[in-house]
Amino acid sequence: MKILTWNIQATKGCDEQYDLPRITTLIKQYPQLDVICLQEVSRHIPDLNADDQLTLIAQQFPDYVSAWGPGFSVPGELEQRYEFGNLTLVRNSVYRSMRVHTLPSPPVDDLQIPRTMVETTVIHGDKQLSIFNAHLAFHSSQERIEQIQALTHLRDQILEKSRLGKQRFGWGPYQYTDTSHSVVLCGDLNVDSESEEFKTHITDQHWLDCWTVQQDTTKSPSNRQPTCGCFDSRQWPEGPHVRDYFLATRDLKNCITRVSVDVETTASDHQPVLLELTT
Repeated sequence: MKILTWNIQATKGCDEQYDLPRITTLIKQYPQLDVICLQEVSRHIPDLNADDQLTLIAQQFPDYVSAWGPGFSVPGELEQRYEFGNLTLVRNSVYRSMRVHTLPSPPVDDLQIPRTMVETTVIHGDKQLSIFNAHLAFHSSQERIEQIQALTHLRDQILEKSRLGKQRFGWGPYQYTDTSHSVVLCGDLNVDSESEEFKTHITDQHWLDCWTVQQDTTKSPSNRQPTCGCFDSRQWPEGPHVRDYFLATRDLKNCITRVSVDVETTASDHQPVLLELTT
């Protein structure tokens, strides 16, 4: 299974130009992607090129189901609605279900964007895998930590329900049930991999950092590939660094075969990250 995550910055590249075809062309260069997790997808917002990126991207991937999770939907001009959030595209052959989860937004003295996590469940070998596509708070560590805690709690609920196996499929809205045996969390988490916040609220909470697992199994060089700030020094004066991840439950450790970052593209201020899993 191949999963791509990318914060596309509403299709604005490091040249300050909005260019959606540039984004979709690059994604299509990856062979046989099963899941595509995009953050910062915009619909009709004038400050972000005013285009309907959800529709335009979905049209380019007709063999995929679109799972859309806007953080908000407010009235705009010409009977349009302004929306901004995460989009997950799942190949039809592996798609099972989807849900959208609202992430915590505590009252803090910082700028905030209402944020969601798009959960898709896919078929992975003879089991099912839940994929969390998330974009966490940038300005407030308190907000971000609460969001990470909520995602960890949701992960534990899903796994416990699957372990107990006591859920029953019912009629109507009772047809949904958690059946995933594993979870992958990916996206722009806006936290430094070397920070105490990352250690305390992520790795100490039984999330596997897939990049680190890959290094342990392949003995690859220890230098971690940056995922942000490679080319946009105006937004990121600190230079290249890591804030985009693949995290996984521990049962997937032996399934992780590759994590790679495209450190060449300037199509966004973030770099695409690819995870490959075996069954």
